Amino acid sequence: MSGPILAALFFWKGGVTLKEIQLNPQHLEAVSHKDGPMVVLSVVGSGKTMVLTERIIHLIEEYSINPTNLPAITFTKKAVLEIQSRLEKRLSGNGDKAMVCTFHSLGYRILKAEGYPISGFRLIHNGEQMNIFRQAMNKAGVKEEPSLLLSRISLAKNDLISPPGLEQSTKPEDKKLSKVYCCYELHSS
Repeated sequence: MSGPILAALFFWKGGVTLKEIQLNPQHLEAVSHKDGPMVVLSVVGSGKTMVLTERIIHLIEEYSINPTNLPAITFTKKAVLEIQSRLEKRLSGNGDKAMVCTFHSLGYRILKAEGYPISGFRLIHNGEQMNIFRQAMNKAGVKEEPSLLLSRISLAKNDLISPPGLEQSTKPEDKKLSKVYCCYELHSS
């Protein structure tokens, strides 16, 4: 078989033990997967962080793969910190060599490495985003549920609809959303 192998695995609790770590058959398959990239999909609390950590350790210990060639990309900063902590404990000082990051920080690194202007650009957490959004709502004079409006703006962005695009709508709620969207873009840039 040529090309990268993509594995989507679904986990549940229980299973076999490998080096004193509880691994079910799906965990074991993911940890021992060697050829090509792999995607791990599973429900909350099923062991994704543990699998990513054990996979990195397995590839370093069993195949002598350089940790700098092992990116582990996850959704949350909490998972990143947990993986980094586990790698530090298990790899005797080599744990910081693997690139463990969130999707957002990977995008930031790529932009920076490719020379895109990122001065004044930073990643923010959800709480900070909501505070910025509330300020934009106040500036636009809109008093509604912030999370619903933010969700609608996110959907508009996904559909590549800009504030002027919403402003052209015949729906009053889109015109109101356009004002908040515009203030939010100005405030967050």
